[in-house]
Amino acid sequence: MPDLVLRWNPRYLQHVADPPDTAPVLRLAGLTPAEAAALREGAAAVGAAALIEPRGALVHGTPEQHVALATELAERPAPAPSLGQAIAATWRHQYGPPPPPTQVGAARWHWGHRTYVMGILNVSPDSFSGDGLAGIEAAVARARAFAAAGADLLDVGGESTRPGFTPLSVEEELERVLPVLRALREAVPLPLSIDTYKPPVAEAALAAGACVINDITGLRDGPALATLAARHGAALIVMHNRPAPAAVGPLGGHNPTVAYDDLLGEVLAELRTAIARAVDAGLPPAQVLVDPGIGFGKTREQNLVLLARLGELRALGHPIVLGSSRKSVIGLTLGVPPHERIEGTAATVALGIRAGADVVRVHDVREMALVARLSDAIARGGLRGTQPTPPADRLE
Repeated sequence: MPDLVLRWNPRYLQHVADPPDTAPVLRLAGLTPAEAAALREGAAAVGAAALIEPRGALVHGTPEQHVALATELAERPAPAPSLGQAIAATWRHQYGPPPPPTQVGAARWHWGHRTYVMGILNVSPDSFSGDGLAGIEAAVARARAFAAAGADLLDVGGESTRPGFTPLSVEEELERVLPVLRALREAVPLPLSIDTYKPPVAEAALAAGACVINDITGLRDGPALATLAARHGAALIVMHNRPAPAAVGPLGGHNPTVAYDDLLGEVLAELRTAIARAVDAGLPPAQVLVDPGIGFGKTREQNLVLLARLGELRALGHPIVLGSSRKSVIGLTLGVPPHERIEGTAATVALGIRAGADVVRVHDVREMALVARLSDAIARGGLRGTQPTPPADRLE
């Protein structure tokens, strides 16, 4: 099935005369010649405009034409039906009901009604943000403060994964996180997440009370974490990440150069691969969340583009986790160190929620919980109605 991205800027189809500002452009990547031919014929049949390119196609038309195109393709010979299904699914995810609920420990999180706040608990002394906690008592105290301030989930990490980080051994990471997880399970009535990409650490953390695995590699090294999540009934966050050279300057670590031919297209394609890998490993789709990976394998400019176009991730049909808190994109844009990035973080959280973020992973829980509450009050009522929406009965 091809990768699909909804884009609203008509400049992607320069050959269309005076396209209306509200008419979407649907980008399809990775088409075979037979699929491209079927798409061209189907678009012509419904009055939409199709531009076939070497790496895919762009289709421009009204929302009604896009839905009609999906129906038209579904009634044609193969391979057209698979294209129709992909287009219909993209519209459903983008403007239909929110993703199905996710089981997070004993709680069932329902998406689309409000934003969930994930509080960061770093038990690593070299955290990029300078908030590393020394000892169990400090971690419990911060967790209690986070709970009182409105956190919904606590994300415990023992290894700093800032650009250029030095990996820990499994034994070192377990020594840092397990005592904290056990103490938190007794002290704070909030679900716990383990921020790790190492299966042995994840397995021990799940046994110690965690119910979410936060994987910064997006299952790049295989499905083991998804298999563990499935076995324990846990949720899994798959994050987009691309290995890239790191640089460390006065404002911290960042990736100065990362090669993408099509940033959003490649992020979506790699997240789709991670989702498929998780589901193939036995994890129910509803237990998979996606994270665009702000600050991981992207330059400052690429991070800004990804934040601006975060809503395109809704085409994946999974809850979106936004982890922009105190990241280098804020520091490099505003010229401020990590401890002075609260206002920049607030901007990314508010705009991210407006775009469709379901979970925000933050260091400053009290402030960002308030930002999320007000953003929800403004955005959630009309979140999926900010662009023309096809009739619901035609998305079935």
